[in-house]
Amino acid sequence: MSPPKPDSFQDLQGSLGWGEPDVGSPPIAGAPVVPSQGSPQASDLARYHSVFADMPLAGQIYRWADASDPEDLVLIDANAAVASVTGRDPQRRIGMRLGDATPGINSTPVPDRYRRVITEGEALSWRIEYADPEHEKRHYEVFCYPLPERHLCVLFRDISEQEEQRRLTQTRLVELNRAFAQLDQFAYAASHDLRAPLRDVENLAGFLLEDVGDLLPAHSRGHLHAMVQRVRRMDDLLVDLLAWSREARAPYVSEPVGVLAAARRAITVAAVPDAFPVDVAIDADLVITGPRAPFETVLRNLVANAWRHHDRDRGHLQVAAEVDGPQLVLSVTDDGPGIPREHHARIFDVFCRLGTTAPGTGIGLAIVQRAVERLGGQISVSSEGRGARFEVRWPVYWIAEGGR
Repeated sequence: MSPPKPDSFQDLQGSLGWGEPDVGSPPIAGAPVVPSQGSPQASDLARYHSVFADMPLAGQIYRWADASDPEDLVLIDANAAVASVTGRDPQRRIGMRLGDATPGINSTPVPDRYRRVITEGEALSWRIEYADPEHEKRHYEVFCYPLPERHLCVLFRDISEQEEQRRLTQTRLVELNRAFAQLDQFAYAASHDLRAPLRDVENLAGFLLEDVGDLLPAHSRGHLHAMVQRVRRMDDLLVDLLAWSREARAPYVSEPVGVLAAARRAITVAAVPDAFPVDVAIDADLVITGPRAPFETVLRNLVANAWRHHDRDRGHLQVAAEVDGPQLVLSVTDDGPGIPREHHARIFDVFCRLGTTAPGTGIGLAIVQRAVERLGGQISVSSEGRGARFEVRWPVYWIAEGGR
């Protein structure tokens, strides 16, 4: 039984007993790969021809006989797979110089790279876009390996479909990012511009109550008070929408952040009532490096969310933090009504309130998620029966682009 055909250049090396490339340096486009055991001996060349002939990878062998002539790279062998990749019969080009066998190739960096492989005995790989006069432009991945007596093996494959898919993905990503940027800009502008007329409506309602409130029937005064309350709620909604929009656009500046001090500030700003004592389980010397403002925003919104959505007059909260490798694990736990499992993903959507009458606009958790994910962190919620635990994984060390 004949041995199986090698599927790659590494398999070919193994078949011939040659040294493997360094495992820590796999072939990458444009990066050198150096064998760990040196180049093959001249006696291997004939055996190399027989093995490489049946490879599914397109393969060619060139010889550079005259070192004084940079164009004396002559094609001396090619396997059958070349025809399926290039659409040309390789056997008709045996004995031709590189420039004749592959029209137009001399105007690319390829000949210099071939000569470098031969003279320096160093394997190279790269990607190239190439078209000869008879064919459309295609993308290829090329791998070259030195052979004895100024010979060189070239293996290549057509990656045009992968490159086109990568280009389409990149184009769609750019378009998607542009759409998100436009949406953020619209949300910011709409929220900012709508607040002024809302304040005018609130002021007008207040003036009416002051000027003629005593002359109005009770139900009319009730309507005006309800108008003021709804206008204030709308203003709160716009303020939170502005905060959500800014979270995607505000620049972050890295600095040392004391986690315990940040947690205490967040609890104070969240205005937690005395009926909801907060246990803080954070080491006094725990310090992370990153942007302070979003970190405190995340803490503040999680703590405020915990007590505002409690279903009882009294409750208990816990804020804890510890380091787990490169991440800070931050958690906020409450003993409230809990969150049904089917809503664990929805609660991070903008304006999601799950039918609650608690104060708030339904944007707080969306702001938290946006801030966490912008820094490459994760947020999750767990809830079985009563109580809920929000866990945030935040980078212990984060530096903005540009070193800020």
